[in-house]
Amino acid sequence: MLERAQAESQAPEPSGDWRADPRAYARNARAALPRHPWAIGFIGHGPPSGPNDARNAERLIAVLGDLGRRIRQSGRYPHPLRVIDADLDPDSPQARDERFEFGLDCVLDGIAARIGA
Repeated sequence: MLERAQAESQAPEPSGDWRADPRAYARNARAALPRHPWAIGFIGHGPPSGPNDARNAERLIAVLGDLGRRIRQSGRYPHPLRVIDADLDPDSPQARDERFEFGLDCVLDGIAARIGA
């Protein structure tokens, strides 16, 4: 079922525009998630659950560009593998406060930029 929701929330092929690509994914997800409200609690939690989820993760992480590090080359999803190989758990309880603060800072920085602060 999550794969179905991920297929409908498809991230676009990376265009090189770091703002346009996540914006397109967010719009696709916004359109799809009302049809799958249960999915909100599962998307982005843990490693990719299937090919659609892996494709979306690959494309969204790729938007940030190559960080200059090479890791194990699967040939198919090298960007999510960076997270896995770094032994990062973005859903760990220990990281939740840090992720919240980071997201909050991003929102506030965006508002500050808009108002010219």
